[in-house]
Order: sequence, then C-alpha cells, then structure tokens
Amino acid sequence: MSEESSDNIQQEEVDQSRHDPRTKGGFSVVEDAILTWFFLCCPFLEHKKLTSILTSHSVSSLLSRFLEIMKTPELMERIQQEYKGDVLSYKPAPFSNLESYYLVKALDFLNTTDFAIATDRYPMLFHPSRTLGAYSIQYNRLSSKNQHTSTAQQELFMSFVQQIREKISGETILPFPGNIADPETTISEITGKPKDEPKKTNEIIMPNFASFHEIAKNSFTPTTFAVLVGFEKVHQIDKIKTILGRFSPKSQADIDVECDKSHNSLSKVSRHHAEITLAKDMRFYLKVLGKIVLINGKVFTTNSIVHIKKRDLIDIGGYMHVFFENPKYFN
Repeated sequence: MSEESSDNIQQEEVDQSRHDPRTKGGFSVVEDAILTWFFLCCPFLEHKKLTSILTSHSVSSLLSRFLEIMKTPELMERIQQEYKGDVLSYKPAPFSNLESYYLVKALDFLNTTDFAIATDRYPMLFHPSRTLGAYSIQYNRLSSKNQHTSTAQQELFMSFVQQIREKISGETILPFPGNIADPETTISEITGKPKDEPKKTNEIIMPNFASFHEIAKNSFTPTTFAVLVGFEKVHQIDKIKTILGRFSPKSQADIDVECDKSHNSLSKVSRHHAEITLAKDMRFYLKVLGKIVLINGKVFTTNSIVHIKKRDLIDIGGYMHVFFENPKYFN
C-alpha cells in the first residue's frame, strides 16, 4: 500500500468518527488514537504529516491534546480499546527522511543487499515495527526515484538539514544546561536518576546458533524428523506434511507459531501460513500459504516453494525459528 493511499484511508477513518458520541473537546476516538500513535511511534516525522491527516487541528492543539491524553486515564483507556492493546501496529509507520538515509548508508557501509544484516547490526536506527518486507518495499520505492545510492541520500539529507537551519535561523537556542563534555552527569542530575541503573533481568537475549543447535540436539526423539527452535519453545516435526500457522477454532495448524505471544505484539500470522514437507528426495521444502515468509532475510510470497536446510532462519509473521534436521536420519 502506498503512503498516499494509506493517508486516504486514515482520512476516511477520521471523517467517519467525527460524530462519535464519546468525542471530548472536539476530538474523536480515532483522532485521539492517530495523534497519540503519531507522537509515540513516529517521533522523527515532520508534524505536517500529522496535520495533513487531522486537517481540522493545528500542531499546537494536537500537541496539547496529546499531553492531555497522557495525563487522563479515561482518555488513555478509550484509545487503548481503539488500538486493541497494540499501539505499534495500529498504523503502518511511514519512513522518515532520516530512516531512509540510514537504511541506504547501512547497506552501503556493510557492502550488502541483505536488509536483515543491516538492521540487525544497527537496530537502534530503525522503527521497531519494521519487517524485512517493509524495508524491501521502501528500498524499491527509493530505487524508482533514483534515491537508493549513498550519494543521492547524502544530498537529500544535507538538503533536509539546510531546511532545518533555515527554519531556526534567528531563533534563540538555549545552551546545554551543564557541562557539555559530561552530558550524562547533567542529565542524571536533572532527572534524578542514578548514572548506572541496574540492568533489567527480563530482557530477551537472542541465543547464538551454537545455543540453538544444543537445544535442537536435546529435543530430537526417535520419531522426530526435524525441529523448529524458537525463543522459548521447540516445535517438533514428526509428519510428512506439517502446517504452520496460528490457533483457530475453525482451522487448527499442526504447529501454532503464536503459542508464545509475550515477545511479539506485531505478529501477522495466518491460520495456515506455511507448510513444511518431507519430499521423496529426503529433503525438506517449505511452501508459503500466507502472504510472505522470510528465510535467511529473503522474502518469499504466496505459493513459493523453498528447499530448507539446517540452520535456516525462518520468519513466520514476525516469529523467528531456526530449522534443524534430525542427524539420525539426515546427513
């Protein structure tokens, strides 16, 4: 979906909710949800992007409304219902100029065309809701405009910087309120937080391939052909054909890849998303039944059939698994 068509859909939703009976202060539930999503999830986008969607409000009124929502539990509760508990995936976040710049520069710096390598190396530079498919679409969009090279992005970036300089020319900019050589101490004093905070114990650490392999070895049984090792669960493949998907009362997959929802609120798993088959040549093949599956960072669309082998990284709707064959039966 193009950014223009996405904007049109958002505008239609705003118009349809204009007379929502729960509207407070001239803002509908959808308007509150969109502006809160924007300020929380799209901090690097220009505000004119927001005012092009919510055309009846100024930037200052939108910001004031956002601060009001953050302080009002009743307003927070009603937009949570609109989000269905998942603000990040409420709308597809448009790429900012800066994010496009980082994407092209990272690929060029690492001398790769693999989006997974670039984004895994520099995850802090990109929006957390991005999928590899989204990077591919954005890169193709840049290519169609001849903006996919480092030189082109450098020129666009410097033009963007110049626009900012022109906007703030003549403005009085306050100096940094402390020792610029030691900003961490100043920030700690202002916020009242200690410099060295204890590390969170519930952080998820992605195990390396050696750890995955060790987990797989301990998961094989005499009837297991292969396993898919995920973050917290190992799925055993003990049938000639195995359907991967999500649980549904109407249609149950052999393996529910959504069984651990605690680490992925952005999942887009179909009821029947993929099928793994052990063929007559004693090789495993994955057929895409849903929209897309990513294997080692490469995008495969509906009806694609791919030979999968040991240590292949398979992304099904945002859930990552590593594939291992049982060495007892396969060399």
